[in-house]
This record gives sequence, structure tokens and C-alpha cells, in this order.
Amino acid sequence: MILTRLRLFAQTVGFVAIAILALHGALGVFTNARLAFGASQEAPAQQVGATSKTVPPYLNYQGILRDPEGNPMSGLHKMTFRIYDRVSAPLNEAIFTEEHTDVTVRNGHFSVLLGNNIPLPPTLFFGPDTFIGVTVDPFDEMSPRQRLASVPYAIYADHASSLTRPDGSVDQAVYVDEAGRVGIGTTTPSAQLQITNTTGATSTVQIDAGGQQLLLNPDGLDSSTTFHINATTNTNVALAAGGGRVGIGTTTPDSQLHLKGDDPDINLDINTASQAEHIEIRFSEDGAPKSRIEYAKSTDELAVINKGANTMTFDGQKVGVNTPDPVTTLDVNGDVWVRNHLFLGAQRKPPVKIIRMGPLPEDSTTVIPGVTPNDYECVTSSWSVRMDVDEDDSGPYTVWTFVQGSNWMVRTRFWTDKPESSKVDVLCFLKGIVEYSGNRADGGFN
Repeated sequence: MILTRLRLFAQTVGFVAIAILALHGALGVFTNARLAFGASQEAPAQQVGATSKTVPPYLNYQGILRDPEGNPMSGLHKMTFRIYDRVSAPLNEAIFTEEHTDVTVRNGHFSVLLGNNIPLPPTLFFGPDTFIGVTVDPFDEMSPRQRLASVPYAIYADHASSLTRPDGSVDQAVYVDEAGRVGIGTTTPSAQLQITNTTGATSTVQIDAGGQQLLLNPDGLDSSTTFHINATTNTNVALAAGGGRVGIGTTTPDSQLHLKGDDPDINLDINTASQAEHIEIRFSEDGAPKSRIEYAKSTDELAVINKGANTMTFDGQKVGVNTPDPVTTLDVNGDVWVRNHLFLGAQRKPPVKIIRMGPLPEDSTTVIPGVTPNDYECVTSSWSVRMDVDEDDSGPYTVWTFVQGSNWMVRTRFWTDKPESSKVDVLCFLKGIVEYSGNRADGGFN
């Protein structure tokens, strides 16, 4: 009887009865008066190096030994058994060799346990062509070698439809249906591979392959529906540190998280009924919080908080700097430092212009260049005039700004005995910065 394990998922029991009809050369009659007769050779309680915990790792090989005249032999003899993967292989290419020094032969019959001395390789019967050769010392190997064959139902083990647990339970069995679909824990798989966990095991699928834990095909992981990670358990999802990058919409991410698309978005959506008050984007250093961007559900405000202080608050169309409650479009609680030019309004104009005009005649009306009444309000800020020491003036000195048509004008009048040059500084403010009263279109004095 041969007891062996076929491939990975099946067990089979086969019977090999080989009649050894002749030996190479003459075999003398046993003269040992103390010939031993007995049953089959017994295997030890446990074999060192055995590859299976559920299948006996031995082959029970039986044969009939006869002398050249065809008479059954009896006694003890040394035998060597070799298994080959082809019938014509030389002795040194045997895929398994085991020697038995004292084989009991009784009326020609003998039985040995192959694998009793040397563990059988787990791949010994992976191929369909396997042959056994027997050598009885001191003669050559008998010919022809015998092919090892299957028993009838063991052939089906090469196409097994299911695999139960070692205790015979069908729970968590492996099942293959007629379409080739594989089910683990189910006999009605609806996918090419369906795994159903019915025993409450902590892990349903685990793949361990050294440093490479899980390998997918080059196209990655594809799902025709929404893909969830820990959708029901709500446990943590962690990616190992060390520079790993995640790309969404790109296969070449240049940062740890890279989103690419025609309209890439990140949406942090808090439930109205949630007990949480804030949505936060946090910035930390070695786990210590440093800064955060925080949205308050109750006030509908967005705040930038740096080192524990409310640095900037967005409340509707109002922005507060160093204040959590802005009262104007821009509410700054502190100094404002503009390191370069400051421009205001839709046309990006300077808020203040200082225009020096002159030299001017002692009596003149002149256009103020670079400003218009639509944008600026203008006033004179200072003036100067050169006069003789013996000047005897009889009228007032007057400098005035007014609007004429689409221009700002400056009117000057200096009472002197003869024409002298004068200069005037005009100060213009962007409209909305200062407030004026009176009629600025009045031309002033004549």
C-alpha cells in the first residue's frame, strides 16, 4: 500500500503490488538457519524532518521476491529503493534513494516503509511520470522499473472541488465550482475568488512575503464601486514613514500627498448633529501641536491659530488680524507695515500724492497734473515766494485748489511790485480716505 500526499490540497491511498520475478544473476538458497519472519516494518512514533502534520509521511511498498526458478524466497536481505522521474534515468539521477539493511521476506512477500529512514521530499509526486527501481544486495537493480500509478478515485484529487479542515469540518472550507470560481468559507462564490469569514477570526486575509507584504498587478487596485478602508470598524489606517508618496489622479506624486485633476478638491465635511464643534487642519512638530486652521461650526468662522494665539479670523466678508471679532472688512489689532508701495481701489492707485508745482507767476491759474476729481481730493499744503526786502505789498497772499471741468486747478496770487517766482506743494488724497465739505468747484477769488 502506498500512502502519499498529492499536490497541495488532496490525500489519496493507492495500492502497488509488484511481483519481482527474477534477479540479475543467480540467487542462492538462504542458509541462515535463524531466518526472521514477521509483519510489515513499523515506522517510528515521530519522524524528524516530516513535512506534514496530518498525512503519514511514508509509502508502504510491498513486493514478492522469487529465485530464478520462480520459488518464493524467505529470510533477511538488504534492499535499496530508488524513485525516478523517467524510466531510463541513471542510478545517480534518482530523485529519492533509501536503503533498508534487514528486510524480512516471508514466503516471497516483503513490505517496507519508504521514508522511514530519509524524509520523502514534498515534491516527489508532483509529476505524472514516476518509476521505482529495486536493488537486492549484492545484485544490480532489477529491470524493468515499475511505474507508480494512482488508485481510481485518487485521480480526482488532481481536480479536487473542495478542501475541508483537518477535523473534517466544512466550515472555512475551500471550494471550486464548475465555472472555476474559488470560495473560502462559502460554497457559492460569486467572484473569481470570494472569502467569507464565518468564524469571527481576527483576520480574513493576510499576505506575508517578507518585505513585500502585498503585490497587485501593474494596473493597481481597481474597483467599479466606491472603495472603503475600514468602512465599518472605524479603526486607524496607517502608511509607513520613510518617504512614501500617495498620488490621487497622478502616478508620479511629487509630495507625500499629491492631488491632480481638472478640479481637484479636498472636502472636510462635519455632520450638523455631530458633538464636535471644530474642523481642524493641524500642524505639529514631533507630535507637539504648533499651529492649526480651524472652522467653528457654531459661529461659522474660520481662524488661523499660531502658537496658541488667534492670528487671523475670517467672519463672512470681514477679516480680523490679531482679533477674533472683526468689525470691518479688515480689522487690524496692531501695527501695519507696508514694505513697498501701497495701492488702493479697483484701479490700484496710491492713497496719497504730493505734487510740487512751480515756479509759478505771482498771479496764475494752473492745472494740477496726474490727478482727476473722480479719484482724488486735493489741497495745498505749503508754498514759497521770493520777495525784495523793500517790497510794499498792499493785498493778501492767496493759494487755492478747485475743480474746473475734469481737472484739479491751483490758483495763486502774490502782491508784489514786480513779478517774482513762487512754488506750491499740492497734497492729493484718494477718495474715501478723507472727507471734505464745501464747494470744491468754486474758483475762489478773481
